[in-house]
Amino acid sequence: QRLERDYPPEVVRMIVYGEPGMMGDGDPVHPGFRHGLHVKPIHQLWSPTREVLRGWDFGRRRPAVVFAWRDDLERLRVSREYLGYNVPLPEFRDAVLKKSAEWFPKGRFADFCDASGVQMRDTSAVTSISILQDAGLNPTYRQVKDSMAAADLVDEEMNLLVEGEPGVTFDPQCSTVIRGMQGGYRIKKTPDGSRVKPVKDNIHDNAQNALEFIVMNTTDSMSDNDETWLQEQSIREQREAGLLG
Repeated sequence: QRLERDYPPEVVRMIVYGEPGMMGDGDPVHPGFRHGLHVKPIHQLWSPTREVLRGWDFGRRRPAVVFAWRDDLERLRVSREYLGYNVPLPEFRDAVLKKSAEWFPKGRFADFCDASGVQMRDTSAVTSISILQDAGLNPTYRQVKDSMAAADLVDEEMNLLVEGEPGVTFDPQCSTVIRGMQGGYRIKKTPDGSRVKPVKDNIHDNAQNALEFIVMNTTDSMSDNDETWLQEQSIREQREAGLLG
């Protein structure tokens, strides 16, 4: 009964009956996620007074954008997601803007992305960030030196209880993000066994990264030296897990 309360039916079938599913090698990045606790219809609670936070993960193969907002108590409400497939970034950007207007009418938006968006691609002198800027967007980013650090921040917020509710909740429409949270987004040790890092599967990691860009740019947990804090936070947790000497 507890499994049925905390997890969706497909995960219960995988755990109890051994049916095939999305679980792969490695361990879940977010083992504290509970479907019954962290998933609830929250999109309808949004109002135009709430700034919409858009996290962008670039990539022609599987670009992703996550839409979220914070309530009066600064709890993060992950409200919608949008993913593309083998689509040029300008086309994907335009589709995101169309969905933004549809899902958040009269909304105000703040955009966050990967620091790699400032780099020129092999096939073009145009950067991903400049493509967003061409549409009047002004994305911001913070440099992350360790791939686990941003995921640590998501966990930190998600595991908080603020007046009886988690610090992060997910609308059921965010199916890709939710599948990643419940185990699709996984970590494995590096080949030398010295540390862990998230698996890049082009299924779950893109939407998860988009969420991480929102959290790392809007959380109050950041120190003045964001890059150093992010790096040290992940190193400390890996050492506590016995993965570092």
